[in-house]
Amino acid sequence: MKIAICISTFNRPQGLHQLLRSLAAITAPTGADITCVIVNNDPDDPTPQDIASEAAAWFPYPISVHYEATRGLSAPRNCALAAVAESAEWVAFIDDDSTADPEWLAQLVRVQRETGADVVTGPVVPRYESTPPAWLEQGNFFLTNPRPTKSIVTSAYTNNVLISVAFLEQHRLRFDLRFGRSGGEDSHFFARVQRAGAHMVWCQEAIVFDAVPDARANAKWLFRRQVRTGNSRTQITRDLQGFPAAALSSGAKSAVWIVAGLGEWLAGCFLGKTHRVQGLCKMGWGFGLAQGIFAPPFEEYIEER
Repeated sequence: MKIAICISTFNRPQGLHQLLRSLAAITAPTGADITCVIVNNDPDDPTPQDIASEAAAWFPYPISVHYEATRGLSAPRNCALAAVAESAEWVAFIDDDSTADPEWLAQLVRVQRETGADVVTGPVVPRYESTPPAWLEQGNFFLTNPRPTKSIVTSAYTNNVLISVAFLEQHRLRFDLRFGRSGGEDSHFFARVQRAGAHMVWCQEAIVFDAVPDARANAKWLFRRQVRTGNSRTQITRDLQGFPAAALSSGAKSAVWIVAGLGEWLAGCFLGKTHRVQGLCKMGWGFGLAQGIFAPPFEEYIEER
């Protein structure tokens, strides 16, 4: 079983180094031939190559560094897929601001072998830069909802996923460059993977830890994220189902989310900040759904990076 662990990186040297350290400590699945592919999305930055060269002394798997000049989230991942299309049978994506649990890859592979799935995905657990405020932890704003292992899923994200290369090649699936600067490129990608008939399952034991900097641990950032993701969801529906379906679906849902969010925000005036922020996030999602009907997608990638 040939597995390529693929990492897209952009000006996160500390995060990349910490990620490689965590990958060096993973339990290798039985019978797996593992390689690591790093795609540098800033060809003017030599740091990823320097980190990979330094890691060669202690990293247990071969590392290759590739360069992708087209900025965004989609192009580097497509570069990674192109780099391993003929040499790997499986691709495991993980982000450069994440670290892997020691059993991460072994658990993904275990569930794949037991289910025959084309895609296996798992949870992401936040690791805060500083001790988070109580309302943030109580609301689980950065925590993925737990599910039974081997349960069927219809979506996945590129910070924790194992994908069959053969399935992607058979259906000629790549990340859409139109979503590369807005985010939502992985939602769009896996929506098309699912529509192509992929068997997609969950593995609760395959844990990835995601860094949450202080700049994100606040209500303003959470609200903006929900607006952006709501906008992206409508953009995806427009692309896959057409404008009339997107306008009808997102228009109706946005009103429901905004009203529900306003109600929870008002209740939060008595129940505490966790409920106020949860209400704010629901309203943000509703605003984003409505905004995406006519407005262009956000270019959050530029702001974030």
